[in-house]
Amino acid sequence: MRLAAAGAGLACGAAALLAAAPAAFAHARLTAAAVDAGAHAVELTFDEPVEDRLSSATLVGAHDARERLTLRAHPRPRTLVFALPRGGRAVVAYRVLSTDGHATAGVVRFDAGRSRPRMSARTAAPAIGAQRMLAGARALQYAALAIVLGGGAFFVLVWLPASACVAVAERAPLQRALALRWRRPARAATALGALSAALALGAQAAVGASSAQALGGAAAVLGTRAGAAWLLALAAWATIAVVLAASRGHPHHPRALLALGLPLAVLAVVPAMCGHAGRGPGLAAANVVHVCAISVWLGGLVALIVALRVVRARRPGRAGTAILRALADRFSAVALVAITALVVTGAAQSTLLLGAAGDLLHTSYGRLIVVKIAVTAAVLALGARQRRALARHALPADGTTRAELLLGLLALATTAVLAGEAG
Repeated sequence: MRLAAAGAGLACGAAALLAAAPAAFAHARLTAAAVDAGAHAVELTFDEPVEDRLSSATLVGAHDARERLTLRAHPRPRTLVFALPRGGRAVVAYRVLSTDGHATAGVVRFDAGRSRPRMSARTAAPAIGAQRMLAGARALQYAALAIVLGGGAFFVLVWLPASACVAVAERAPLQRALALRWRRPARAATALGALSAALALGAQAAVGASSAQALGGAAAVLGTRAGAAWLLALAAWATIAVVLAASRGHPHHPRALLALGLPLAVLAVVPAMCGHAGRGPGLAAANVVHVCAISVWLGGLVALIVALRVVRARRPGRAGTAILRALADRFSAVALVAITALVVTGAAQSTLLLGAAGDLLHTSYGRLIVVKIAVTAAVLALGARQRRALARHALPADGTTRAELLLGLLALATTAVLAGEAG
């Protein structure tokens, strides 16, 4: 019941924060545009920094004739200045890539006699397919990280304390069997993580190339924050693969866990570098905690299923009852902390990125958050049911654990789509 009560309280707090917050937007939004007739230039100012090398603008003339405008150097990271060949009425079409890796396109109309230009914006159409590919790569990346990071956290936070109820002579074979069973999903997750990082890097290059409308755009993406983040992720997964190969069937050895610490820490930061969370230090910190929390919970569920099977195979009947209950009790406590952190950081990010409570239903970004809230509520209900069963000294139910895992995968997929949603 504590899990359900905590979830209800946190949900009410999140709703109150959303109701009190001002409106916000998820991608780079054009906030001001002006023509400097004396300097023969047009200035475009956005609400977040943009990559000038991967941004472009064209002057739209009669019969949709287009003339590419030359970018001028400018010290402000949120402002782009383009040379304008002539004054008077002008229609400027722009395409920019924000530093979080999202492409936005729009049109600005400067009419004679009007003090303010007319502005319209949308997600860059040529980049929509690449953005969807990027969302899929993110989902695979999150799943891979959850298995490896969550598995390590499970061993340290759950297995070691729970297995203390078993005699030392019997503990070593169980631990060896668990390490061997976990090695296969860990290696598969590592391969999946490297593959998804490479896929994300390619998709990010496609987004950047469409924004720059030039063949050199794809290569230039490697110099952006998002491109560098995915390169870093690829290097981190390569390091993990080397550590797992060198561990020789002992991935839970203290030296192996220490060696995995640095690349896993890097992977936990990558989502903040190439998503909305990179817009500020507060958002970035909340995102890192969010990623770690979902990894500890979701990856811990995978490790719990593996551990339960190992114990039941090695210690059937009453012999394994004590450690089975100890594993379930310990993981339930760890999951309570992880899900609490997940809800708190999720509410904080939603408040800062979404803003007004009405946007929960009136924007695609908000509707995805509603889906994620519903999934989290279902997970809390399953967790409360499991805790009640454990309080009656019942053994953990495989069906409930698998259902919680499936819901966790749905929440993870929703998170990946949210990271690329324009709002």
